[in-house]
Amino acid sequence: MIAQFLFNGEIEDDYLLQKLTFNYRITSNDTNPLVSQKIPIKQLSKELFFFTFKFDELQLDAGTGIEYYFEVWDNDGINGSKNTKSNHFLYKEASKEELIAKKDAENDKTKSGLNKSISLADEIQKDIAELNKSILEKKEISWEQQQKAKEILKKQKQLQQQIKQTQQKNSKNLKNKEKLNSSILEKQKKLEELMNKVLDEEMKKLLQEIEEMMDRADKEKLKDLLDKLDEQNIDLEKELGRELELFKQLEFEQKVEEILEKIEELKKEQETLKTETEQGKTNKEGLAQKQEELSKKMEDLQKDLQDLRKKNMELEEKNKLPDTKANEEDVKEKMKESENAIQQGKKKKAQKAQKEAIEELEEIEQQLQSMQQSSGEDKPIEDMETLRKILENLVTLSFDQESLIQTARNTPRNSAEFIKIVQGQNKLTDDSQIIEDSLLALSKRVVQIQATINKEISAINNNMNKATQELEARQVEKATERQQLVMTSTNNLALLLAEILEQMQKDLEMPPSQCNKPKNCNKPNPNCKNPSMSQLKEAQKKLNKEMKKSKSGKKGKKKGEQESKKLMQLAKKQEAIRRQLMELRDEQIKNGEKGKIDKILEDMEKNETDIYISHHHFIF
Repeated sequence: MIAQFLFNGEIEDDYLLQKLTFNYRITSNDTNPLVSQKIPIKQLSKELFFFTFKFDELQLDAGTGIEYYFEVWDNDGINGSKNTKSNHFLYKEASKEELIAKKDAENDKTKSGLNKSISLADEIQKDIAELNKSILEKKEISWEQQQKAKEILKKQKQLQQQIKQTQQKNSKNLKNKEKLNSSILEKQKKLEELMNKVLDEEMKKLLQEIEEMMDRADKEKLKDLLDKLDEQNIDLEKELGRELELFKQLEFEQKVEEILEKIEELKKEQETLKTETEQGKTNKEGLAQKQEELSKKMEDLQKDLQDLRKKNMELEEKNKLPDTKANEEDVKEKMKESENAIQQGKKKKAQKAQKEAIEELEEIEQQLQSMQQSSGEDKPIEDMETLRKILENLVTLSFDQESLIQTARNTPRNSAEFIKIVQGQNKLTDDSQIIEDSLLALSKRVVQIQATINKEISAINNNMNKATQELEARQVEKATERQQLVMTSTNNLALLLAEILEQMQKDLEMPPSQCNKPKNCNKPNPNCKNPSMSQLKEAQKKLNKEMKKSKSGKKGKKKGEQESKKLMQLAKKQEAIRRQLMELRDEQIKNGEKGKIDKILEDMEKNETDIYISHHHFIF
């Protein structure tokens, strides 16, 4: 929704009017300048004015306000020009919480719209099957059958209208999502493109053709058009189902980002309260009240995590969501302990509980980040491998179909060998169906796959089935035409998939400099090669365990040589982790977030020294 305001008013003065301005100031900071914009007027003694202002163009942060007013000057040349100001007004951008709540509500409407469209498409297919069956049972089309065909056409138009409404709602909601600056925004935009292309010109032409012949009692023509409409609806239902699954997965990913941000904010607020408790400058009633407020925020966070689990269960392919319920309960318990200890004046006990609450929050955060990172790195690789296999199977299918065409041409129709040809075509039809199922499943995860690709493989299967029927009837020429269409479509599809595979490879190999939000590498995305703090912590833990094992090992000569090599490997690992941490520190320095990284680096340097000392002990 564009925040565009249309203002109109009346201004007047006995000395004629000289100037009218629109003035505004962003209220987030007292130092923000006042901006004045002149509004053209005719400089009469009395006149109406109209003025449009687009607040969106200011690109305000969530929750930011703008104070604005109008100011008019008269044209008193004797006493000097005087000015008058209107009342001051306030425009406020929606807060982040309001934007998220609105986005979630609109997401539910989009999902509901897609589900309704899927159900209606399925209903139309059943109606077509029923009508086709009755047409076959009679020699001529009856009035009742014509009416049934008209009802199907009406439902089809209703389906189109329903899909358009869902598209419009989704596009409107995407404007809202843009303000949340999610890392998956580009995926959401690609999905919007898919949704907006689901209704093609072919469907429109087909509906027009059915409408034109509706009053003509042409049995064969009507049945042919109904068959085509049925095929279109099968493809449409698959595509709508695919878009719904993609939509739900992106909704899940965005919710993970939002929860991680909430955890980070809650950690900071709990850390601040811990410092205040330690300093003792705030009275215990004030501290207890703040702790109670943080407990309420934790309850909200727990509801968000429960909602995330629910969203994950609604997906066909579930994400590996960690079980954090015990950690969540521990945080609530520690926060309650802190509140009780504060009220009793037990400052140290309160600090201990607060520290443990922060640690539990960090554990939840790290588990979610680990899942996010794994999904961001592993899934694209898995999807690429799946696409490669589909591509290989398509090429094999094309060669096998070409070989079968030649065999069919050279085999007499009354030969017993012809049965093997029919069986071979049946086998290729089964192979094609497997490819279609694999491609449809993949398209529910990969937004780059266009709707035309699923339609193409569906067309291949239809021609395969018809080729089999024609071979069974020994109509070799017709079957050959179908088989050649299969080969052409297969080759075209292989080229399209090869292009997508190449693009996926490029996306995966995108250099670190193209990371969208380097300062937020604790919120990984597939294009960000910088490891997160949680990853580095995990790597350091593993390295420490390996070092303990090496130090406790036996010191024989042969064993010593092996341990010496191992320790050198450990030293290299420690150096690599330290180097990555330094890069992360340098990035955080740019953003004013240096934190405790310098202390960790000192410990790592000490680790390296210990390793080298141990290494020299083995040498000597």
